[in-house]
Amino acid sequence: MRNLDNLRNIIIKERSSHLPCITISSGTCGQARGSLKVIQAFQDALEKNKLEDKIKIKVTGCHGFCEAEPNLIIYPDEIFYHNVCPEDAEEIILETVVYKKIID
Repeated sequence: MRNLDNLRNIIIKERSSHLPCITISSGTCGQARGSLKVIQAFQDALEKNKLEDKIKIKVTGCHGFCEAEPNLIIYPDEIFYHNVCPEDAEEIILETVVYKKIID
């Protein structure tokens, strides 16, 4: 029972983070459509802009939109972007996460 309580506390702490979180889908369908390059581009863009401690990246399995891969959801705002390519990373981070603007 103690292990379950410890795990619950870890999950609650993770969820209650006040940092924005970019979840990038990377199931087999996403990987086939380039999600690994997208993940790397987002990590590089965070580092370049010195935002590694201000924005989290979480890699997940498929979000259920295989035809729109790679896709991502930005929390807590629940903004969804589809068919993301590596060249989109810096613009999404700066415009959407930092300046709160939706990109077409």
